[in-house]
Amino acid sequence: MSIEAKGRSGVYAECPSCHSSIMHGFQICQKCGHAVSSDEQQELRNSLKNNFTIFVIIATGCIAAVLFLTYQYAS
Repeated sequence: MSIEAKGRSGVYAECPSCHSSIMHGFQICQKCGHAVSSDEQQELRNSLKNNFTIFVIIATGCIAAVLFLTYQYAS
């Protein structure tokens, strides 16, 4: 079961007990005290890493496209 909060790209988790937000890196829900397991934390880290990798790939592609278009129109 994933504790990743919907639409948060792995930055926030959702407590499976009370459904409040848990910031990345916290091991205990601040609202109800539910302990987050190491497997759940690892899954959240993997999700964050995957989303960051996708962001870097898209950003690199956009920068390359802008540089290519600038080079084409500047010549």
